[in-house]
Amino acid sequence: MRKNKIIIYLLLFIIDFTNLNNTFSQDSIDNNILKEDFSKLILPPIDTLFYSLENNPNIKVQDYRILEQESIIKTKKRDWINYLRFSSSYQYGYQGAESLVQGYLIPAYYQTAQNAQHLYHIGVSLSIPFGDLIDNGNKIKKERHRLNQIKSEKEISLNEQKFIIIELYNIANEQLTSYKIKSEAKKYAELKAKISQNDFINGVINIDELSVSKHSESVAISDFEKTKSELLIAIMKLEVICNYKFQIIKYL
Repeated sequence: MRKNKIIIYLLLFIIDFTNLNNTFSQDSIDNNILKEDFSKLILPPIDTLFYSLENNPNIKVQDYRILEQESIIKTKKRDWINYLRFSSSYQYGYQGAESLVQGYLIPAYYQTAQNAQHLYHIGVSLSIPFGDLIDNGNKIKKERHRLNQIKSEKEISLNEQKFIIIELYNIANEQLTSYKIKSEAKKYAELKAKISQNDFINGVINIDELSVSKHSESVAISDFEKTKSELLIAIMKLEVICNYKFQIIKYL
């Protein structure tokens, strides 16, 4: 009889160790972070997540491309300034002037005069390449078409991200509902297994009935952890895409 009790206690220990090992493995999948309690989690309106898309890096890249293209158009409109030329110069020095002096009873000779002078020059010239001038309107129009193309690409990216959000949002809603149901089922299975274990120790039930109760507990825990993982994945993906932080209650 004593030997049978030892075997029974050993079986109980193995079952409890298996459950503990499964729980530890699931926590390892969750990177050993604090356990999340999603029971009071309320998903925000989906429009809020759509609005948060403006902070998505893929959308920001498109915004920067739009700003760059708008700058190119402004530069094209100012190309006419390149047709103007400005020139200036300044000189200071002595200028010599030589003249021939000739008169009655005076031999001819040359006379040189030197004066310090300031010389300035300022000028503006206009050079018009008619080919560029005539075609400038087409160049501006081309850049505007390019701007509209970039804006359309941004809209396409936004729609693609919205489709992903809609899918993940529905998955998160479904998993959140399933999480709450399986959380209650897990608590019930754990309580039932604990009662069954006490009943077995007191001789109320046999080992087969205890095994069934323990198996039900393991299945309930496994289903609960799987649902929690799928919900966590959907929420984390939404956080990354929308740059939005969900408020998740955590406990030790």
